[in-house]
Amino acid sequence: MTAPIIKHTQRNPFRRGALVAALASAALALGACDGVGGSSEADHLERAAKHMDEGRYDSAVIEYRNALQQNADAETRALLGLAHKRQGRLDDGINHLQRGLEAGADTKRYTPHLARALFRVDRWGDIADLSLPEGLDDSERAQLLAYQALGHFQRGDSEAGTEALDSARALDPDLAEVHLAEAFQALSAGETDAAWQAVEAALSADDSLAAAWGTKGDLSQWRGDTDGALAAYGKAVELRPQVISNRFKRALVLVEQGDLDKAREDADFLREGAPGHPAGHYLTGLIHYERGDRSASRPHFQEALSAHRNYRPAMQHLASVQLSAGNLSQAEHLLERYHATGNGTAMSYRLKARLRVEQGRPEAAREVLAEALERQPELITGLGEQLAVLHMEAGDAEQSIRTLRQALVAQPDSVELQEMLGVALLQSGDADQGLAMLQQVADTTPEIVRADIVVAVGHLNAGRYEEALAAGERIREKQPDSPNGYNFMAAALLGMNEIDEARLVYQEGMAKLPGDPSLGMNLAMMELVQENREAGIAALEAIQEHNPGHAPSAMRLAELAHQDGDTGASTRWLEKTIEHHPQEAQPYLLLARLQLDGGAPGEAATTLERGLEHHPEHPLMLFALGDIREQQGDHESAASLFHDLTAVDEDNAEAYYRQARNLTALGDNDGARTALERAVELEPDDLSARIALVRLLAADGEIEAARAAFEPLETGDHQDRPVVKAQRGWFHNEAGRYEEAAAAYGEALASETRRSWTLARYRAQLQADQPDAAKQTLQDWLERHPGDGVARHLLAARLMEGNQTDEAETLYREQIEQYPEDYLALNNLAWLLRESRPEEALGLAEQAAELAPEAPEILDTLGVVLLYNSRPDEAREVLEKAHEIAPGQPGIQFNLARSLEAAGDTERARAVLDRLLADESDFPDRQRAEELLQTLDG
Repeated sequence: MTAPIIKHTQRNPFRRGALVAALASAALALGACDGVGGSSEADHLERAAKHMDEGRYDSAVIEYRNALQQNADAETRALLGLAHKRQGRLDDGINHLQRGLEAGADTKRYTPHLARALFRVDRWGDIADLSLPEGLDDSERAQLLAYQALGHFQRGDSEAGTEALDSARALDPDLAEVHLAEAFQALSAGETDAAWQAVEAALSADDSLAAAWGTKGDLSQWRGDTDGALAAYGKAVELRPQVISNRFKRALVLVEQGDLDKAREDADFLREGAPGHPAGHYLTGLIHYERGDRSASRPHFQEALSAHRNYRPAMQHLASVQLSAGNLSQAEHLLERYHATGNGTAMSYRLKARLRVEQGRPEAAREVLAEALERQPELITGLGEQLAVLHMEAGDAEQSIRTLRQALVAQPDSVELQEMLGVALLQSGDADQGLAMLQQVADTTPEIVRADIVVAVGHLNAGRYEEALAAGERIREKQPDSPNGYNFMAAALLGMNEIDEARLVYQEGMAKLPGDPSLGMNLAMMELVQENREAGIAALEAIQEHNPGHAPSAMRLAELAHQDGDTGASTRWLEKTIEHHPQEAQPYLLLARLQLDGGAPGEAATTLERGLEHHPEHPLMLFALGDIREQQGDHESAASLFHDLTAVDEDNAEAYYRQARNLTALGDNDGARTALERAVELEPDDLSARIALVRLLAADGEIEAARAAFEPLETGDHQDRPVVKAQRGWFHNEAGRYEEAAAAYGEALASETRRSWTLARYRAQLQADQPDAAKQTLQDWLERHPGDGVARHLLAARLMEGNQTDEAETLYREQIEQYPEDYLALNNLAWLLRESRPEEALGLAEQAAELAPEAPEILDTLGVVLLYNSRPDEAREVLEKAHEIAPGQPGIQFNLARSLEAAGDTERARAVLDRLLADESDFPDRQRAEELLQTLDG
């Protein structure tokens, strides 16, 4: 990357003067052109030289450009480069100096100028490629050789660098640039102390050498002296404010120190002054990143990569942002690019390992870190802890311990690694060594550390209560304003069955820390276990006094009130928790359950809706509210809630099943099918979802698809379940295998009684020509379910068809006794009695007609019964109404003709019969109609 100069127009102190001078020079040039013949090349060069002597470099640039338009002379081109260099536009100066030298300009005069310009923009490698002209004085030649030495060292060519440095040192050993080259020579050999001494010598020789200050900043960073680095980079920036590298490094140190506001000033300067360079964009993103605002950092990292596609610092940070956002493929792409363009860092390998874990590949994550350490062992300090954790999570305690021991060799004073090793030893079963290491950390660390807690827990778990008591006392001493010490001490005393002493410790802690939730909860638990209910409640209420609405204590108080049968108090405690901590989910669920148990589903639904306002994706709330809405018959809301649940938990098979159930109720079979297929995909052995899918496919006429969905149930663990046997019966019935269908339904009913299966078996038995068995099926059902009016109707109708009128009459009378307004039963019983007991039949038929005055079948029965009661005029009137309502029913037309004939209106009776016989070729009463017509014609 070779763009180190900031073109920062907003902060350039020379901008206004340069603009005025440029305009003035342009005016002079234009004016001169208006003269006779214009200015010659010599005129332009003469004026340019004068402007250079007077320090008017902007005007000199214009004159040199005008001269070049007349003659592209190499010397003029080089002079233009020199003017740009003095103007401060180093990139333009370098460009024209190089072009001038390539075209034949004087190398002795212009090569030193080009070398110094390249040095100022940190393009030292380009200086190494320059051919040094003859005739330079020793000091000038020494300076250029020192520049070349720096370029060679920067490229990694120590041999060429040393050769150039030796030549420079021989000419002028005290030159500042020579000392700076000596510093780079020492760095190439890994001798940082010698490099430091050389940089100090360079600054003693010339304290305005910005490159030396920048190098001192680098060395200070390597020494861990961030303040020294900050001061050195600041001096370099002061000397060369428009060079990017030192300002960038200073900003990184400020970020490391946490001074993000000052770092932002440098970032803004770089971003505004060099918008095409990635550094400013990267720094801005890094500042947002360090502030925890990952979403705000993303566009700046992306902008940095737009400016330079392979800008590695932005790659790994953008990968981190994408990984945190769940964009795994983008993160992986960035990390692959990062590692393809250079060595990895501890951060990049940690990110890659984390990516593999997110992908569900922990073994690959371990491989990433292990391979990185094999290639770059020095990264153990940054990767050892993560690799050890991955080994521990995989159950490989030995490998975790080995990794931690390696990391401790590199960082022997790391408390965190010592603690991790102690924990790993504990988990590997080496409790004594693990606790000993943790004990050592706890004893030698004045502040509270994790080791203190782990030691106390370890002793408690091992039943070493005296040691646990001592550990608790040490924690209390280290952290007197924390409840931890008191809690561990009391727990140890409880382990020794010293109840009173434990109570005193809790009370001491509560006096020191009034209302502390952990102390209060533990004290309450102890008192409740000891059956000191009032004391336990008092401890919980003390928490509430100091922490109104504290969720765990309020919920425990609600539970205790519920046990006492005080639903009101229980509700109040939960409402108080919700009032003070609306973000807590559990109180909403408990209150809703309390309301449901109290028979108030509407209130429970309202509570859950309140909870979902704060927790819109809480799975238990979505499920509970969906369940309530389904029970209330609000299938649309229920389906929506279960759909939301599947969006939150896409692997929740029960949610898909419940969604499908409600979509089916709404008539959305396509949506239900999609949901059921997903449920079955997630849980292939879920009987309810699979049976529901089978039935849905069957209802849609997709019999083969239904059979395919049913097939796994034929051979799986569910093959003997009643619902499977019943579904098997359905398939037999669909295929016309009625005996097998009836048998399958019978097997299902032997284990579980269901009305739908009973009626299906009854119909299959009729189809199989088993009328007696069908009759018995319904009779058996009615003995167990005498209130089933539909089944009684079916049986009575079957008995009527079989001319078993006495039994049918008994069934209809039972039906009317249970359901006095069953107009079908009234109608059918009236029909049965029309001949034997016409007066009773008439009363029944009239009741039926009052209940269903517009039903043509009911009116037809009433008309016929009136005929049997010798009331033909009334019969005719009723049957005419029935015919008007249902003009296409031949039975009603025939009975109308009968009533007309009985009322003496033979002409109309004949007309009705003629039309009936002409329109209807086949109907049950055709023969009787023909006989009646013959009688009328007789």
